[in-house]
Amino acid sequence: MGRSGASGTVILLALWCSVSQSPAMLAEPPRGSSVIVLVDFSASFSPLRGTKADVVRRIATALEKLAVSLPNPVMIQWLGIGSSSPLDEPPCGGPVEYIGRMVPSHKPNQISRPDDLRLRLDECVRAVLQRSEKADNFTDISGAVAVAAETAQTGFDTRVLIIMSDFREDRPHGEPSIQYKLHGERVAMIHRPEERDRPDMRGYQKRVDEWNKRFMTAGATTVCTHPMLTVTANLLVKCLKTAQQSK
Repeated sequence: MGRSGASGTVILLALWCSVSQSPAMLAEPPRGSSVIVLVDFSASFSPLRGTKADVVRRIATALEKLAVSLPNPVMIQWLGIGSSSPLDEPPCGGPVEYIGRMVPSHKPNQISRPDDLRLRLDECVRAVLQRSEKADNFTDISGAVAVAAETAQTGFDTRVLIIMSDFREDRPHGEPSIQYKLHGERVAMIHRPEERDRPDMRGYQKRVDEWNKRFMTAGATTVCTHPMLTVTANLLVKCLKTAQQSK
């Protein structure tokens, strides 16, 4: 090989190394999103009928919209808040993975088309409402959040946590609250007071504000709160997408 040919080879190798070592090529591929919904199945909040049932449906609509806008694949799971949340069976079974594409997926629990996702979410709404008819005696909110945080701890670039509750933690006598650490979750709190909160709405709002601060202290990226009577699917999506843009 002549000197000019060798020089050309060196230049090509240098260019290849420069491109192959560029940040764009070295960066890890997107790992997708985790979206977890916690629903309060305690006796002070369930069964979920009337307005509460409507809110569960609004959450499902928000999930449908988030799935097509968050980084794919999107792992969706519903979990319960009950007497011992870490031991409770998920009301809808295992998580569902949504990865948008035209070709239908044949993998178990993987969905690729919005219409199929809507059908699965409709099934899940019915399962959640049915589960709520058997209300638990206690309210282990911290345990449920700990399970959600552990589930989404690794393997995701985006983490969303939606919680529907009165946010009054009531654990069995003598049992301490479970400690948890969040990992940059975007939290949406959907709240409604109990009957015993009516005479002291300031105390109720203080309780909601305290949970807001707990989530931020535990590692949430952002927390938005919505009263159950006024929350809509679009409000939830706006809250969580705004957090995404400000990341």
